[in-house]
Amino acid sequence: MTGDPQWQQFLETEAHVRHVSIGPHRLRVVEAGEGEPVLLIHGFADSAYTWHRNLRALMTAGFRVIAYDHPGLGGSALPPSVRFGVDALTELAVGVLDALEIEQTHVIGHSMGGGIGLYLAVHHPRRLLRVVLVAPTCYHAPFRPFVFLFRWAPFSALSRRLAGPWLAKPVLVSQYGDTTLLTPRCLRSTRRPSSVPNISTPVSDCCATIGTAPFMRLRVATAKFPRHCT
Repeated sequence: MTGDPQWQQFLETEAHVRHVSIGPHRLRVVEAGEGEPVLLIHGFADSAYTWHRNLRALMTAGFRVIAYDHPGLGGSALPPSVRFGVDALTELAVGVLDALEIEQTHVIGHSMGGGIGLYLAVHHPRRLLRVVLVAPTCYHAPFRPFVFLFRWAPFSALSRRLAGPWLAKPVLVSQYGDTTLLTPRCLRSTRRPSSVPNISTPVSDCCATIGTAPFMRLRVATAKFPRHCT
């Protein structure tokens, strides 16, 4: 997020910022610190800026911290005519690990990133040391009956129009335990993805995967991996 001078200073003076290529994707990756790796996976329509209050704390605790932007968000490019869901985003997370030559890592995932963390635990358990889930997407039961509406193009387009200018603030207010942390900069960061050209198609595809049967089964499947999921 370019509007936060402290974030920009961190990127310029304490972090190592690079772009990695994974298939048609070119993702921005922010790294800082040394020690066991911790992969931070942000949520829906967000960016690595999600973790701006956590990166230095994890560094101080002795970890190598890696945060990246999903396609079309933050500093990552949005390839043309690419559709992806949570399963495909999981493979991108594995691609980031491969590009950085990381065999095993801790993972912290928020919201949709938590869903990706669950996919990693089920399909790539040997790559993980521990998974920490912060409000993971597939646990949001009240949202499930409506997620299939995202498959309908008019609804997806309308949601994109509403989410940026009008819905971002009330949604975030409902999610923040301490609303004093919901600064104008955070609000602008959340609204920004809705203005990315051609973002509605991959976003609707991603949202639609949340309600699928394989995604729902992850809650049961992760019980098989108690050492990987915290």
